[in-house]
Amino acid sequence: MSKVKIFSIYYSKQNLFHGKAIKTDIIEPIQTGKAATGWDLGILSDDTGDNISSKNPYYGELTCWYWVWKNWLPQHPECEYIGFTQYRRMLQLGEDRKRSVAGGYLKSVYKHTFKKICNSYTEDKVLQLMYKYDCIIPYQWHAFDASPYKRFSILENRTIYNVIRKILIGDATGEYGKNFDKCMKQNEGHYKPAFIMNINVFNEFMEWVFNICSKITEELMNMRIAMYPRIYAYCIEYFMNYWIYTKQYNSDVMIQKTFLYEARYYKKMFKDHINYKRKTKKIEKNLLKELMDV
Repeated sequence: MSKVKIFSIYYSKQNLFHGKAIKTDIIEPIQTGKAATGWDLGILSDDTGDNISSKNPYYGELTCWYWVWKNWLPQHPECEYIGFTQYRRMLQLGEDRKRSVAGGYLKSVYKHTFKKICNSYTEDKVLQLMYKYDCIIPYQWHAFDASPYKRFSILENRTIYNVIRKILIGDATGEYGKNFDKCMKQNEGHYKPAFIMNINVFNEFMEWVFNICSKITEELMNMRIAMYPRIYAYCIEYFMNYWIYTKQYNSDVMIQKTFLYEARYYKKMFKDHINYKRKTKKIEKNLLKELMDV
């Protein structure tokens, strides 16, 4: 049995590669939110045993994290390293190099090249790399004005930011509080939750993640604040930066940063969607101008 398992998360049939999920000796495709959508992709899913699959609209891919942590891992004690990524992205393994520009964490490749990259993943390659490190994560992404602080202050809900700040550091002020706020106000951060961790770090990370989710639920219910779609997914994606920051600061975990490969087809879909939105806004703006002139 393999000592390494990397779960590649799928949501719908549109995520499949020519109708199939990519599966290798160490890469296992898994469907997220099956209980919520009712779709069956014919792969491993997060809706059996101890699961929160029906809460996928709020948790996003965290429902897969939870299922693997509570169900798959106890049945596979031989596993020493575990990872998560998405159907269109994969961490770069092997020799690393510096980024050419800020935010250049993505390496766009064609879909057939992406499949070859996935097939090149071997247990020996991962074990050789993880011998030196406890955790592999993508480089920071430069998000311009979308720091976690601004994200929750402007786009989401400032109250939720204060709730999570209280959960993470209590009423801490002074240098400790300043370090937290400094971390949360940085525009560059680890906003793509892809990683490979040793089992001990993974278990610790899962305890941290779902403890926060539980406390967020309790606080928001007490304050009678309605939850919105993907609230927990957004919270963990943004506040994971603080977990990484504290682990590095305290030298608790040896972390290696690397690139993410992304299948170009999906990147094109995203670009087309953005262009469509821009075109629509331009039409609306021109139409409004014409109406004002009349």
